[in-house]
Amino acid sequence: MVTRCSGAVLAGGRSRRMGRDKASMVVGGVTLLQRAVATLQAVCDEVMVVVARDSAPAGLPPDVRIVVDRVPDAGPLGGLEAALAAAIHELVVVVAVDMPDLSDAVLSAQLAMAETHPDLEAITLPRQGFPGGEPLHAVYRRATLPRVTALLASGERRMGATLAGLRVGKLPAETLGRLDPRDVSARNLNTPEERPAP
Repeated sequence: MVTRCSGAVLAGGRSRRMGRDKASMVVGGVTLLQRAVATLQAVCDEVMVVVARDSAPAGLPPDVRIVVDRVPDAGPLGGLEAALAAAIHELVVVVAVDMPDLSDAVLSAQLAMAETHPDLEAITLPRQGFPGGEPLHAVYRRATLPRVTALLASGERRMGATLAGLRVGKLPAETLGRLDPRDVSARNLNTPEERPAP
């Protein structure tokens, strides 16, 4: 179900551990970038791809916007900042390009939680070892932009630092378990060994 929200795929990483551009990796016959964009298009009426430089990735629908990081070499926090600055809606769904199992049902549940809890500034997924939840499979409010910008200006680059200063809600574990029983929606690929068959 398409909602009035902005969706952003963060695709500006250097992929050092993978050794190649993750966005163009083919999984299940389509690139990771195309998979992420299609999932966001199922839930958001605006979709952006955030890149590290002024480039136009191939194979994207014409209505997908290319957004360039405003702070060079700032990692995913820089991508988040660029997405929040460019978004036309208050709710911004942010995902990493290297998540091959993104679920529109899980993202829709996060959006629904954001809509029914206007006091929360971010909705994440529960993730072991991450007190604030998974920051790269989340819904953020555009109003958090000043905090993210200030963190970048201070030299901060950790996504967890952003969540530490926000009012964060995590999708209940029982909801996530029902929608994603294999718990793979936020799984990401970091090394060649983790890459599934094309």
